[in-house]
Amino acid sequence: MAASVAFRVDAAVHIGSGHVMRCLTLADALAARGHECNFLCRDHAGHMADAILARGHGVHLLPTRDEARRDGWLGVDPAEDAAQSLGVLERLGAGWLVVDHYALDAAWERAVAGASMRVMAIDDLADRAHVVDMLVDPMPGHDAATHAGKATAGCNLLLGPDYALLSPAFAGEREQSLARRAKPQLGRVMVAMGGYDPADVTGRVLSVLTGALPQVEVDVVLGAQAVHLDRMRARAGGPVRLHVATPHMARLLRECDLVIGAGGTSAWERCCLGVPSLMVQLADNQTEVIGSLVRQGAALALGGVDDAMEARLLAALVACADGAVLATMSAAAARVTDGRGVERVCDAMAAMALTVRRAGMGDCDAVWHWREDGDAARFYRSGKATPLAAHRDWFANALADPARLHLVVMQGDAPLGYVRLDSSEQGVAAVSLCLAPAARGRGMAAAVLWAAEQEGMRAGIARFLAEVHCDNAPSLRLFRRAGYRFAGRDGDFDRFEVRRSRMEG
Repeated sequence: MAASVAFRVDAAVHIGSGHVMRCLTLADALAARGHECNFLCRDHAGHMADAILARGHGVHLLPTRDEARRDGWLGVDPAEDAAQSLGVLERLGAGWLVVDHYALDAAWERAVAGASMRVMAIDDLADRAHVVDMLVDPMPGHDAATHAGKATAGCNLLLGPDYALLSPAFAGEREQSLARRAKPQLGRVMVAMGGYDPADVTGRVLSVLTGALPQVEVDVVLGAQAVHLDRMRARAGGPVRLHVATPHMARLLRECDLVIGAGGTSAWERCCLGVPSLMVQLADNQTEVIGSLVRQGAALALGGVDDAMEARLLAALVACADGAVLATMSAAAARVTDGRGVERVCDAMAAMALTVRRAGMGDCDAVWHWREDGDAARFYRSGKATPLAAHRDWFANALADPARLHLVVMQGDAPLGYVRLDSSEQGVAAVSLCLAPAARGRGMAAAVLWAAEQEGMRAGIARFLAEVHCDNAPSLRLFRRAGYRFAGRDGDFDRFEVRRSRMEG
């Protein structure tokens, strides 16, 4: 039975909805794999409990005792939050705890962690310590050094926008969205300033947009609890369409030529679909996201909300009227992420339930049967099957090679597959993988690969290479799903590579 997963995350008018939304994306994906998911949320105004329940997950609201602290991130003292959360966690018996909260750190994690519960933090600020088994940080440019001295030794680090937690709907719309940007023009613009927008930045942006480009269609996106929703409803009509708590964000983005939006988690959604952005900084924690996307050419920065914002927006709209500018920004955005981060995080979590052992001669014949099953041989470099006797000779010699790591990935007592890591230079290894027949068709291949990579990282490997026949569709899907990036072609073989991170002691 799949372990239950608990989430400690908050939404509020003064916090925003992004943290809960990305946790909901992860919870939906985990639920599809059989996990029961429960949310522990502080009873702030705008806590989103109804939205969580509507998605089929449990909600446990934690009381806000100190009214004077309602404008803070947490609402109570962290020690009190830990005590309240621990009581709920003990009742739930969760196997995983996911923490997505800028006000919680290692002290809180130590207070709630149990011996049988794994803990994962989602943290794109990297400004505090964590005692966790896994840390997800989608911020571009963040690496193991960013978290050095903050994350505990042995912590698995999932770093960069390839781990941004986006709904699968965005990856599903990616191909069509990128195709429609071949001949860009500024005909449809989205305004998305977050779920609540208490300062009505949406209204100010809309005034500039409709005045400067009255012919442009405008999609305004707001949450159901947006502070100025009634005011925006009164302004909708004609070329301005209002979308409230839309379940069709991916489709809307696909049809837009430009987004004027904030620098929160929705920035990765735009990048997945190759949509250029004009970005308004609504909070201090958006500085790094905006700066990164501007440096990569995917966005233009509009600065903060001040008296000059309208003038900066007008200048940026003039620049984006040039189709060549939109095309360049779109291509840069599409390179940031493919939108499949939630799959990768789920696979990494699944891998931690597996065990890995070193292979020996006792595995030789089983590995041969796994490798030669069906018509797999046509995808080998040799293009032909290997006789068992020849395989036995090769396997014995390969086991004795110190540059090769031979691994068998296990689920309980059952072997799932064999993975070989061949090191050609320090810290680099080529991956070869074959699944046991009993593991095929169960969606386990990516978790098997992740588990073997973790063992490889313990041996000092950080960069993994794969070579896949261009007609081997299942293997191509596997390595793309695992975040491997195309690195070139050699005849009929595509080359891929990925860098992994683990916090060393």
